[in-house]
Amino acid sequence: MIDGTLNAVLYPTMEYAREKHCNQEYAGLPYTVHLFEVLENVIAVLDDLYLEDVELLHAAILHDVLEDTDATEDELRAKGFSEYTIQLVKLVTKDPTLTYAQNIQRIIDSGLLGAMVLKLCDNFANYCRTCNLEGEHRDFLQNRYSKSMKKLREAIDAKFFRRVTVGE
Repeated sequence: MIDGTLNAVLYPTMEYAREKHCNQEYAGLPYTVHLFEVLENVIAVLDDLYLEDVELLHAAILHDVLEDTDATEDELRAKGFSEYTIQLVKLVTKDPTLTYAQNIQRIIDSGLLGAMVLKLCDNFANYCRTCNLEGEHRDFLQNRYSKSMKKLREAIDAKFFRRVTVGE
């Protein structure tokens, strides 16, 4: 969960995202619910990896702002977000000229652990919401997110963890 100090740091970002997504819904809920789910997932992963990355937390809140609102990179800069945060948001923003799988590969090819973690956490939140769906659409989305999460987990593992063979 977010402590008081971190909440104070992230509050302006949360308010900005709330403004930008104000009339949007996600699975019948205010869009900010999804943003907070992704944020909580990112915090959990960072805790598991014993990492701290406040800029990644800002990106978690902002991850859909370029894709789903009228926000621009210049606006994010004007709001004071770092180039790293903006880069993460750009990387997880769909490139409409690419397939879903190609977009995931683009994130992996960036080599940025933060972008891979962010997309993994977004996919996990999306996957969880598919449980409320029925039929072929649910199956399609669950398959898409499962494949994506597997690729992202493998890439994170390869990027972050060092393999050591016993006896070396």
